[in-house]
Formats: sequence, structure tokens, C-alpha cells
Amino acid sequence: MGGALQVAVTLVREILHSKRGHEWVMVLSRQVFQELDKFNLDWSQVERYRITESPAKNRKARRQLKELERRIRPDVVFTVFGPSYVSFDSPHLCGVADGWVTHSNRLAFSTLGGRMSALLMFGAIIYKGYWFRKADSWVVEANNARYGLSRRLRLPYKEINIIPNNCGEHYMKIEADIRIPKPGEKVRLLCLSSYYKHKNLEIIPKVAKEIELRDMELDFEFVLTLPPEDEGWKSIKEKARDLGVESRIRNEGPVSVLDGPSLYQNCHIAFQPSLLETFSANYPEAMASQRPIVTTDLDFAHSICGDAAIYFEASNAAAAAHAVLELVDSNDRWVKLVEAGRRRLRVFPDSKARVDQYVSILEKIHNARQLPD
Repeated sequence: MGGALQVAVTLVREILHSKRGHEWVMVLSRQVFQELDKFNLDWSQVERYRITESPAKNRKARRQLKELERRIRPDVVFTVFGPSYVSFDSPHLCGVADGWVTHSNRLAFSTLGGRMSALLMFGAIIYKGYWFRKADSWVVEANNARYGLSRRLRLPYKEINIIPNNCGEHYMKIEADIRIPKPGEKVRLLCLSSYYKHKNLEIIPKVAKEIELRDMELDFEFVLTLPPEDEGWKSIKEKARDLGVESRIRNEGPVSVLDGPSLYQNCHIAFQPSLLETFSANYPEAMASQRPIVTTDLDFAHSICGDAAIYFEASNAAAAAHAVLELVDSNDRWVKLVEAGRRRLRVFPDSKARVDQYVSILEKIHNARQLPD
């Protein structure tokens, strides 16, 4: 779900568009399968299978993957985002985009709500690390993840590749324009995210309250994309009710990958309070949509956004409110941020370039196995 779902869908679409002279067999989760079917793609030349349960929690799914490998006998196995929880016989390239494993810190652990939750997370990190080590080569989205993966799991640095993330190609095709709110218009702040503790979504009701205290005349709302039955959404809604800002938070529910661009177009600002990321696709999505970014003053955000964002002290609701109002009160700052985002977007590889890089790594792994000892 979330960013991982978006990346997987984008990569599969690009591979189907141009198979790069290779035969592909795709094993897809139920969610990826459903999202891809919305794009009316041609599957006639690609063999595909659906895994209905996550291999992380289901032995049957793990056996299914292993049985497929034995039957197909692939030259190389590629897991877009791992771990796959299977020890493959074929050489295995594993994508790693789990900040908890590679570069989590005290700030992220502070969101978990107690020692027991922190211990459970630490156990999950060790378990995932065990399975990540089963691969032969790895690919990450940022340098801090590469360094952390090598240092924490004692993996060979040269076998860890970096391919930066980006938004889906369908974001590049939209005719976006700068949308500065008109006087009296409701300012809509989009937080397009699944619920995880480290996403720090619980800060949003506090930020809404701080904005109200500082500018009682401003009409605004935060737009979330959480399942209505999600416990995280219920917690956020309760906090908003307690603070008297329930009307300032609107939950659109889960949004499909295909419909992401239209949601950005219906909002004004991309608000990202996350405390732990590797390379969130939300940042380039906002840049492609010509939406200014307000986000946490942390290394991962700076490395992606550069001068294309206004930053606030992490977990400081008053600082976040000040950053939002600073943006709303300055059209010049608004335009400069959007223009900086457009420039910054050119630094990241598009979906075609990313698949070319993945294929190059897979070919290198395969060719290395063909060399005599």
C-alpha cells in the first residue's frame, strides 16, 4: 500500500510498455493486481500470477513463491520492495525501502507509544534484516539508506545500488498549473498517505488548532486518504474532536494510484509531517502537480526537496502552523517554491530511466553468474 504500491504499479506499467528484450514473469499482490487492471494494459506477452496473502504473514504464499521459482527457473529474481521472506535459489536482487531497517532513529521510535511497542518494532527490524540478508544484491532509493543497510546488516557496500524514486508517469502527463487560493477560498492541505506511526499524522489536529489560533479568518482543511474503519483515522478524528477542529479535517478515504493526480489538482498545498522516510513519492508528485510543499526539517526531506519546500521543526505543531501561514501569506514564496519544485523534478530519473537502471543491474547480476570461477 502507499508509496510502495505506487512504485510497483509504475514499474510494471513501464516494463509492459517496453520489455527491454527480456522475458518477464510477474508475481503480483492483490492490491497491485487491482490497481494495474485500471490502466487497461496489454498482458498478452507477459506471464503473471496473483498472490492473495502477504508472504510476510502467510506460509502458503511463501510456498507458492518457492514453487513458482522451481517451475519457472528464472535467471534472476527481482523483489521491488522486500523482504520476500523466501530464500531463492536463483540470484536475487531485493529492493529495500524500509527506513526502520536502514536509518530509524529515536525520533521515529518515539512515535510508537511505549517500550513494548518499541521492542516489538526492534524485533521486526531484526527479523526483516535476517531476510534481507538472504538476497545477493540490493537496491535502495537514497544514499542514507545505502549507508545504513551496509552498516547495520553488514552487507557489501558495492552490492547496494541506488535508484532514486519519482512520481508515476501519469503525473507527468497532467496539465498542472500553479493554484494560489483566491481571497476567501478554502485552503486545502493534502496529506496523501497510508497510516503508519512514523508518518506522524496525529499531529494534524494540533496543527489545525494552532492555525486557528493564529488566523481566525482563514478558511482551511486538511485532506487525508485513510480507510474510514482504520484505527489510525479513528484516533486522529478523536483528537480533532477533542480540540474542536473536527471540521478542519476531511478524510477522502483510500485513493487509487490512477486518481492521485486529480486529488492534487483539487488541493493547494502538500503537507508531509513524516518523521521517517527513504524517498517518499509524495514529494515529486507534489512537484509535478505544481503544489508547494510543507514538510519536516529532517535530512531525508532536505535531500529530496532542496529549496522546493518550507520546513518546520519535526513534531512541533506550532512551527508547522507558522510554516503553513507563512506560505499562505506570500504569493511570491508560493511561486518560488513551485518553480523550485519543477527544477528539482528534473534531477530524478523518470519511469523509463528507472526501469533501464533496474534492468542493467539484473543483467549484471546474471552475467556475473555466467562467468567461470
